[in-house]
Amino acid sequence: MGQSLILLIIFLAAIYFVAQKFGWDNLLRTLLNPAQAHFVRRDMPDESGVTFAVTPARSSWTYLLVMGGILIGALWLLSVLGAGFLVPLLAIITVPLYLYPVLKKVAWRKSATINLSTSGGLSTDLTGKVWSLVEITEIVIERSLSVNDEPVEAQVLYTPTQNIYMGKATETLIGRAAGQRQAARSYMLRVKLRALPKTDILCGGLTLDCARQLRNDLNAAIKALA
Repeated sequence: MGQSLILLIIFLAAIYFVAQKFGWDNLLRTLLNPAQAHFVRRDMPDESGVTFAVTPARSSWTYLLVMGGILIGALWLLSVLGAGFLVPLLAIITVPLYLYPVLKKVAWRKSATINLSTSGGLSTDLTGKVWSLVEITEIVIERSLSVNDEPVEAQVLYTPTQNIYMGKATETLIGRAAGQRQAARSYMLRVKLRALPKTDILCGGLTLDCARQLRNDLNAAIKALA
């Protein structure tokens, strides 16, 4: 018992270290956030700058619960059917696939303060980077998680005499719908620079309406202050 407890503590400590290293703890930190991202704008009295306090949307509870339930149900069914020896192998394959949509770019799903001024340029406390206003081309939106939006086709069982239409795959429909809910709150804003082909991260974990409004406000402020 004592040895098992020590191993459990070591295992949990390793998970915590990895989560901290890659920013995966933001998944838990933002689970109680609103479903819609939002920001608060504060203009300086002398009109020399503006500050945006950005709050990201939480990850989709629908995705976490529905896909988690399907995963746990599948592993439980294997054990009930006497194929328990396959559970560890299936878990190794499926758990990363389940976590991928919520962990991808989750390091940027955190509150951010964006400062914009004539003297200090553009900065974000998310990364600590600072950009001169004259080197910025524009702020752009990026969808950090893509989900296939194409219609799910009916499955067909081909036989020597006839083709049997099996209907649409239920698990595919459910998985795609849940994935789309997660993707809908996974937009990012990035800074596009004149001298470099790449873009720099500004903030993440946004819903599309919030991303569009924040982008428009930032681009207008950059144009006015540059």
